[in-house]
Amino acid sequence: MEYANWSIYSLENDVEKRQSHNALFTVGNGYFGIRGFFEEDTIGEVGNGGIYIAGINGDGVDKRAVFEGKRRDLCNVMNVLRLHIFVDGNQLNGVDGISNFRRELDMQGAVYTRCYRYNDRLNVTLSRFADMADVHRIRQDATLVADETMDLTIRALIDSNVTNLNYESCEPMPIQPGVNHIVSREVGTDSIVTLLDDEDSTRVFAGQQIMLTVNDIAVEGSIYNDDGISGREWNISLKAGDKVALCKLVAVYTDKDGADSEQKIGQFLTSKIDWDKVDAAHKNCWAERWATCDIQVDSDTDDQTALRYDLFELMCVCPTHTDRVSIGARGLTGEMYEGCVFWDNEIFQLPFFTFTDPASARRMLAWRYHGLDAARRYAQYNWFDGAMYPWESCEKGREQTALEGGGFYAIHIIADIAYAIRQYLSVTGDNAFILEMGAEVLMETARFWASRADYSEWDGHWHINAVRGPNEYDVFVNDSAYTNTLAALNLRTAAETLTKIKAEAPAKFVELCAKTDFDFSETEKWLTIADGLYICYDEKRHLIAEDANYFNRRPLDLNRAKPTAKRIIDSTMNYEWLAVYQITKQSDVVTLMCLLPELFSEAHQLAAYEYYEPRTAHDSSLSYAPYAWLAARLGKAEQAYEYFKNCAYLDIADIKLNTISGLHFANFGGTWQVAVFGFGGASFNDGKLIVTPKLPQAWNGMTYHLICHGVTVEVKITKTTVTVTAQGGDLPVCVAGKDAVLSDENSTITVKL
Repeated sequence: MEYANWSIYSLENDVEKRQSHNALFTVGNGYFGIRGFFEEDTIGEVGNGGIYIAGINGDGVDKRAVFEGKRRDLCNVMNVLRLHIFVDGNQLNGVDGISNFRRELDMQGAVYTRCYRYNDRLNVTLSRFADMADVHRIRQDATLVADETMDLTIRALIDSNVTNLNYESCEPMPIQPGVNHIVSREVGTDSIVTLLDDEDSTRVFAGQQIMLTVNDIAVEGSIYNDDGISGREWNISLKAGDKVALCKLVAVYTDKDGADSEQKIGQFLTSKIDWDKVDAAHKNCWAERWATCDIQVDSDTDDQTALRYDLFELMCVCPTHTDRVSIGARGLTGEMYEGCVFWDNEIFQLPFFTFTDPASARRMLAWRYHGLDAARRYAQYNWFDGAMYPWESCEKGREQTALEGGGFYAIHIIADIAYAIRQYLSVTGDNAFILEMGAEVLMETARFWASRADYSEWDGHWHINAVRGPNEYDVFVNDSAYTNTLAALNLRTAAETLTKIKAEAPAKFVELCAKTDFDFSETEKWLTIADGLYICYDEKRHLIAEDANYFNRRPLDLNRAKPTAKRIIDSTMNYEWLAVYQITKQSDVVTLMCLLPELFSEAHQLAAYEYYEPRTAHDSSLSYAPYAWLAARLGKAEQAYEYFKNCAYLDIADIKLNTISGLHFANFGGTWQVAVFGFGGASFNDGKLIVTPKLPQAWNGMTYHLICHGVTVEVKITKTTVTVTAQGGDLPVCVAGKDAVLSDENSTITVKL
């Protein structure tokens, strides 16, 4: 992979790497995710393209029983970008006759481009973007310049003859033709309606408008319809130097977009397209977004580009059009995990949006609120109170983990959601969200913990037994430090929030009590449990145990257990063996230190880092960021930077060897946290922005942006100074130990380091 300031590009047309690179060159707008597939490919698995729509799922291939309904699969929808190109009767396929190949992702303008020469006769350039100004649209362009006389045929098509890329999205993860979720299709003129096999019998409506010119003169095409295909065809005789330019705009709606989706496609097909305006509006949207989130790095490395790539893909998958979907573990870039949303979203991805795009963070938290009833039903099913949010959540908020698959144990997700609400309120001051949605979620999650914790007469503590923390190699344990600490925070936050609402918004409090049958006396038990939850702690070593039995397990030789980059469970050991050993997939305790540094002394943090680091296999993409973040805070600059590089380049370099199945969005969010919270030294507590930089040696400086309580902040760090500038209101800051209040009249502070 090659790096430029605002782009990544590849000069390789390696068929074996095709699908991995297809994931890497994904563009999106929160509604669509479009892998970087070749429009000309029609044969075999590469012919299936790879276009996903947020919240559009098919009937799951995995037929194991789940809590409610059926498992669901992220659906590869019809290929609305199919191109057939024939030169003198020979069809281009993206492989044969190709030279001067280049594919590039422009992250500033959010455009994916490919170009090549075909048989040294024809120059081909293809580009596309998912429109950020109107998320229902995709633009595609093709330019072909002839070097000699030839007969050219072009077909611009919508093709519903696709399957998913994977039949099963699990290890091992080859790409192979998968299940067909399209039950039926209705082909019209420049449009297709497909019916999916999901429980809602969802229809997907697609239409296209096309302009084709030869030497800037418009040429009309003929209708081209085939089995499951709708489009246009042009047959053109070219001379040397002739230029063909095709502009195509696609619109897609589904039943989930409203009852008028079919009508909207009809309106689109008869509308007049201002092609320049489409481009400009898309670029303006991206310029506005980059203005509040870009990180500028002064370095001789490729870190600038890698960081921008990670942030770009996070923005590509962020739903700006609705609060009825969120971000899955692999986003809209691949089918692994079936599009499900995990704890990754709240702990790793959401902070990026909370600090740079709070409106999007609010929508994603609102999505959790919309899933509250499903979480209540799941808690009742498992004999608990309150809300038990699922480990793997489909777009409807239902648990997708098979009943025997461990969702019963992986309950820290519930406290993770409460943590995200707490952080969002702290950073944004959005009290309206708490009154409308957040307080009810906090209440019901606290009720869950109150019913899940058990009091022991033996030691006088409360315990949460039989859980699975972020370290999934523990299978299930008692008194996970991560789970218990965040559960206690959940209980306290709920009690504090409801106490405040009772005092400051009594009418809302009465309404909430009536809706949820809540008695304020419940908060007394919550606080008692929070104060009594047991954390296993070695006072001599200042060391918090991952769980109640971690110190009692035997050491594991990681060189023997993990001889290659593959995960331990894919190479040398199975889950049943792991319970014997001190082995951590990703460190719960190190992550906990990052999330709640105010609870732990530097001695605690140092002891945790030095103890768990040699015991961590890093068999999860979530592992590198917490280690980088904590290492930076502890002044372990070299180690912090090495872990940062694993984060920043994880997908670009395919470090985990599974980018083919989709990008790692939690890692992208983790990369941002390492850069801003770790190297940039930012934190926000009690209404004050604190900046204590920890630049790596490889960087001469960095600039990043935040939004805190509606105030837009720029932080510029060099080796010798740090400058903080605020616009839009008053903001207390502490910059390298110096306190100030920034305002419109006194908007900047510079402190020497």
